[in-house]
Amino acid sequence: MKSLIYTVLIFLFINTSFADDWTAREKILGISYITLNVVDLGQTIYGLNRGCSEMNPLLGKHPTPEKLYLLKGISLGAMYFLVDEIGQGSRETFLWCANILQLGIVIWNGHQNSQMKFQFKLNF
Repeated sequence: MKSLIYTVLIFLFINTSFADDWTAREKILGISYITLNVVDLGQTIYGLNRGCSEMNPLLGKHPTPEKLYLLKGISLGAMYFLVDEIGQGSRETFLWCANILQLGIVIWNGHQNSQMKFQFKLNF
């Protein structure tokens, strides 16, 4: 069920009929933001399954995958409607900032997961 909901949400954001007045560049930035969020979700679940803790205070230290899916879906939905309402003048700048922030999160998660793997190998 959660996979179906998440897939529908992703399709909703990628579907260009919901962003008719967006430029091609804005659509690419929107898709890259969604992609980075999917990577973040996967990294978070991977890390939590291997003993890492979640740093987002809204989720708590050890959220369930369902809670992660729900919050990610809600945040992507809110982001889409917020960005859509901003208008063309500032939309691209806002999307660039959101992508850079999300990329930082993905890099941090990757670093944490690689540190955890390294420590695991040292223990054996």
